[in-house]
Amino acid sequence: MHLLPLTWLLTGAILVLTAALLRYHPPRNINWLYGYRTPRSMRSREAWDFAQQQSARLMGRSGAMLFLAGAASLFLPPFGIWTELLIALGGVFWALFRPILRIEKMLKEREEKEKKKKEEGKEELIK
Repeated sequence: MHLLPLTWLLTGAILVLTAALLRYHPPRNINWLYGYRTPRSMRSREAWDFAQQQSARLMGRSGAMLFLAGAASLFLPPFGIWTELLIALGGVFWALFRPILRIEKMLKEREEKEKKKKEEGKEELIK
């Protein structure tokens, strides 16, 4: 049995379905049960809404790429079981953690811009 395509096809499909759920039924309120939940995304309503939108987009993209890679890997000859396992897990970790790292970076940049605007506003008030 080919472990690599099975793992990537299944994980990719799950990510695409989860992204569709988040896109069409996003969590309305900040909560600890459903949605993209990190301390940074839960600091404000604006950050929460932005994180939900971006997570649906990026998770769907990662899932689709992993699914396509799984379909393409069907045509590869089988590797050893441990090699396939390592490659499969590497792809899954990439698909899961790439969106998180990108969203956290975007949230941090948004926070820094907001802080900068507030500081500039305070400076103008002082003048």
